[in-house]
Amino acid sequence: MENKKIHDVAVVGCGPAGLSAAVNAAIRKKDIVILGSEFCSPKLHRAPRIDNYLGLPGVSGEELRQAALKHVAQFGLEVLPARVETIIPLDGHFQLLTRTDIYEAKAVILATGVVEVATLPGEKELLGRGVSYCATCDGPIFSGQPVAVISDLEEGEEEANYLADIASEVY
Repeated sequence: MENKKIHDVAVVGCGPAGLSAAVNAAIRKKDIVILGSEFCSPKLHRAPRIDNYLGLPGVSGEELRQAALKHVAQFGLEVLPARVETIIPLDGHFQLLTRTDIYEAKAVILATGVVEVATLPGEKELLGRGVSYCATCDGPIFSGQPVAVISDLEEGEEEANYLADIASEVY
């Protein structure tokens, strides 16, 4: 089924970045379509406490997720549960193909987030209960406690150095 309307902006992704982009486009009176998953931002949902979101220290991820969805709804916007499989540049706009629909927009904002693949036994079950992917975001939760950093990236060393000033020990 084809959606013949050409939107001003198509936002692909419904996490914090995608919803923020949609709100900012709505404030500018743009016609917007938001294409995302059926459950926006499961990673945010699992965060037990967020201290580095300006103006909302100590908010849970689920509280922040709900507030973002409510904010978007206040502009009359909704997230269409659709996975964009292909984006085709056309003359002056883009075509976004999902399994069932075709959307068109003059501009596309990609806010698909980062996908982590669980690599260690128990990692998925302990995410948000001791396992974290962001030292800056979650490091203060572990203040004064021993922590371990597992990474094969150069950034992992930076994360460990940051945690050395917060944690009692870093392995």
